[in-house]
Amino acid sequence: MTRSITAFSDDLAIINIWEKRLHHYSITVLSSINELFSYTNTLLLLDASSCYKDLIQILYKAQKANIKILLLEENPSFEKGKQALKLGVSGYGDSHMNTIYFNFALETIENGFIWLYPKFTSQLIQGMTQTPSIPSFIEEILSKRELEIALLIKEGHTNKEISTLLDISPHTVKSHSIKIYEKLNIKNRLSLSLFFRNMKKE
Repeated sequence: MTRSITAFSDDLAIINIWEKRLHHYSITVLSSINELFSYTNTLLLLDASSCYKDLIQILYKAQKANIKILLLEENPSFEKGKQALKLGVSGYGDSHMNTIYFNFALETIENGFIWLYPKFTSQLIQGMTQTPSIPSFIEEILSKRELEIALLIKEGHTNKEISTLLDISPHTVKSHSIKIYEKLNIKNRLSLSLFFRNMKKE
């Protein structure tokens, strides 16, 4: 079944890129951002350069209508990404990113998670890292090895770095990671870091 999303940019070249990258989606291109608010429960690809001055107002209205936004720009930056996530977007990335990234971003957001352009994820995770304080129920859910790997993921280490640190194969790290995500009912590395950060607040 073809999935439907909406899109807005005042740059026709950007719209053409999105339509080519996401040819298996049914994309409704808005002629004005105000058209968005006749929709509810949709996912919007939003060109940041077309709406920065009104972004806070757009996000406020979108949240009330349960509209999820993937904010995209031609030159994304880590700092802008952090700010966008704080404002409530569901994802942030490069408007020219490849089809694989687009598909993963949309799938992640559709499943209720936050998506961040991969090259920024490690930076964001490292910025969240504090001295570990592990709730007892986590230690009961995860094995000792899984907990070691979870903490290293939380600190922003790649699978290759973890395999070197723990002297195990990257395949073993990946297998443990999948089990960790399943046991904690989370989606990816960013969700894991947010999970641990939220544990500290409780």
